Amino acid sequence: MIITALIGSGPRLCPAEEKARATGRLYCHRCFRTGVALYASKYWTADGEGHRFHICADCYTAHGGRLPEAGPAPVKAPAGAVIRAAQAARKEAEESGASVGEIHRAGEAARKAVAVAYGQRPADVISDPCSVDVWEGEGGACVGVDRPSAPDAGSGAVPVGTDPSPEMGTCTAPAVDVTPVVPDVVSDPGSVDTWDGEGGAVPGIEAPRACLVAERPGPDPYAVRPAVAEWVTTPGTNRRTGTLTCAGEEYRVYHAPDAVLPYTVRRTLGGADVDLGGWVGMDDVRAIVRADRRRSAALEADRRRVEQEQRRAAYRMQGERRQAPVRLTQEERRAIVRRTEEKHRPVAAELYVSPITGSAVLAFVCGTCGNTHDDVLGRPKTIDGRYRTPLGVERDTLAALVEKRGWKVTGPWTAHGTRGDTMRAPIAPTPAYLAWVDAMYGPGPAMPKVEAGECITPVQRGWWDVVSKEGHRYELTWRPTLTGPVWSVRHRSADGFETVATTGMAGTVLTGMRVDSAERGYQAGDEGDPEPVHVPLAS
Repeated sequence: MIITALIGSGPRLCPAEEKARATGRLYCHRCFRTGVALYASKYWTADGEGHRFHICADCYTAHGGRLPEAGPAPVKAPAGAVIRAAQAARKEAEESGASVGEIHRAGEAARKAVAVAYGQRPADVISDPCSVDVWEGEGGACVGVDRPSAPDAGSGAVPVGTDPSPEMGTCTAPAVDVTPVVPDVVSDPGSVDTWDGEGGAVPGIEAPRACLVAERPGPDPYAVRPAVAEWVTTPGTNRRTGTLTCAGEEYRVYHAPDAVLPYTVRRTLGGADVDLGGWVGMDDVRAIVRADRRRSAALEADRRRVEQEQRRAAYRMQGERRQAPVRLTQEERRAIVRRTEEKHRPVAAELYVSPITGSAVLAFVCGTCGNTHDDVLGRPKTIDGRYRTPLGVERDTLAALVEKRGWKVTGPWTAHGTRGDTMRAPIAPTPAYLAWVDAMYGPGPAMPKVEAGECITPVQRGWWDVVSKEGHRYELTWRPTLTGPVWSVRHRSADGFETVATTGMAGTVLTGMRVDSAERGYQAGDEGDPEPVHVPLAS
């Protein structure tokens, strides 16, 4: 606050201004702060004479000035009307028992309402959190001293200069005290701060900027320690070995003074040593250690990011997946099994002769997993006789056994392994094998036709229940083989099952069923028959 009194021989200074002047530095003539950017302004005394003085940015804006614009708003509401409306609103809120914040907000709302009524923009209304309105517009806070008014539209707000004090370092920005005095704080409802950084409202004038003080850097996460390597000399040589640590990883450094590149760096990664090359000095060694550790950390972070994205994707897919159980049809099930057979189809025949017992075993090797499978046609086969080595087994015998399983040998038998007890030969499927695959995993046979008086009921694929004219019950089954389909009829009674006929045609086995039923005679009823029990045949 400017305290000026015309007393006889000259002006008398207050203690705060005397202290500011005693520093020998530029200071604000209103709040007496030093080390701040100053702006030229005017005030008028009681005789109407105007005087120019310099104040800081906070004091400049506290009484209606806008930085960096050198003048009031284009449309300015009367200060008296704004102040009286704000005081009335605050008094009413205070009498109603409102809180301090509510009292302040009521005054601000009244100020803006009067400003808008006079055509002023709400953003140009300066907030008054410190009761600047008590100046009332007719006089200053002190008797005989008028309130400093805003500078005219023609007088520019010119910063006096930067603070030349040595404690400011080499900063060339206008010296602004970043610690504001509490009575001079001016809130910003949306207008003042938005001008900063845009070059100011008047061309050529920039808003004052605070000196940026660099934050003190924290500890380096990739610092190489120790600062001085501790060397261990190899006995009998002039070579030394040291250990450096960077971000939790250890690096071994080997020093050979006689080498062209005396320093060699290595680290252990996944159980193996990784050579990071040779270097001239320890500065190069520390640099390569830092670079390698940074690269490893970046790769690890990328790996974790990818894993996290994969887990999120899997979680989303699980949420989007159908909750109802999946019920596959018989055709879909057979298609899955057929793809499995094609994937694990044998590609080689293997002959093994035990060096202890002399027994020979013929097996078929899967082309996907390299092992033998215990399925219908790939199950290992023991060959009759005793042999010393695989060369003792006749090739014709092997070819016949392989062809019996639906394969043919397409190449020579060669030794497999290093023990000399195993030989292998490439094989290929025969047409009979391919036909068996189509019959096994393809559509099943049609339901056979029966004569009048007979009843046939399907149980599952390749299995039917048949009741003859005489009332006897039979089971009709079908299964594919390498030599063709096999049809079979079994009679079912209280004692169990009895095979009646087996042939390659459905009509033939049904004829045999009718003959067997006629021989058994007429059966009056099924009251005493047991409950039907379906036992599937092994395919």
